[in-house]
Amino acid sequence: MDGNNQIHEKELLRLLENDETADQAIATYFQIDETMPFKITYELKPEIEVIADAQLEGRKIKVPKAIKKMFVRLANGRARRKRRNRYKKIIEEHPERTRIVSEGDSWFQYPGIKDIIDHLFNYFAIFSVGAAGDELSKMFRKNEYLPALKEEGAEILLLSGGGNDLMGGHFGDYLKEYAAGREPRDSLNNEFFAKIDDMMNIYQTLFAFIKRKRPDTKILFHGYDYVIPRSEKKGKWLGRPMEKKGITKDKDKKALMRFIIDYLNERLKSLSDQHGNAVFVDVRDTVREDYWHDEIHPNDDGFQQVALKFMNRINTISS
Repeated sequence: MDGNNQIHEKELLRLLENDETADQAIATYFQIDETMPFKITYELKPEIEVIADAQLEGRKIKVPKAIKKMFVRLANGRARRKRRNRYKKIIEEHPERTRIVSEGDSWFQYPGIKDIIDHLFNYFAIFSVGAAGDELSKMFRKNEYLPALKEEGAEILLLSGGGNDLMGGHFGDYLKEYAAGREPRDSLNNEFFAKIDDMMNIYQTLFAFIKRKRPDTKILFHGYDYVIPRSEKKGKWLGRPMEKKGITKDKDKKALMRFIIDYLNERLKSLSDQHGNAVFVDVRDTVREDYWHDEIHPNDDGFQQVALKFMNRINTISS
């Protein structure tokens, strides 16, 4: 390594591929990228220069972007690898523990924060196939959960999806221009309700698909807690798009988000009533207002509160 901000590509690759050195390498050379809602990942720190091991006329060659992306994939894959290793250790040391497969967005996989799955690992053996940023349709297409359920002999699937569909960087597309005295529902355009319908169709198809393939599997899913729209720089995902549409008062922002979360939860609860294999976990009014990391993610303590709701339902169906 040449200098504190330079590292050769082979050395970084060696560090990232070794479980004993990967965490320190990530802490040293990477930072958490929070620019996309529900897609929280690692990226190389801007001051880090990765140098190619090949030489050209005695000069160092900077690594191409494609190679840098490969290092980012390795760093992000470390989180999944750690969970797989922890899962293996749990089933070896505690074979009696309930085996679970989890699939979901950043509420189930958030680097640097102890998320829902991290908390549940203290009580269950969880095989995680989640990836922050996935929309529902992608989760269904990838279908990583079905082989995992079969191979691990798990009869419970935890599912967290839909947040990225609604708030994944295009939240403003669903808003109308502000009008005084308007009910929260009337601030949403037809695209919003069409998107919710699409999500419900995907959920319905997914539930039926799993019922056909794994009839004994129970699916635990949720509709999020009341997210907190903020202002200025801290409100880039919810608050800022609202303000661009003229929704500037905190009470109006919160009222709109409360309607959205309630509407989503009510539609999901209705689905669970139609599918015997789907168990709805209502986590509304769970996270304290001071237990939020940002607009749409709880902090460690907030995620612990949500995890307790899941734990109670898991214990109910597995007892």
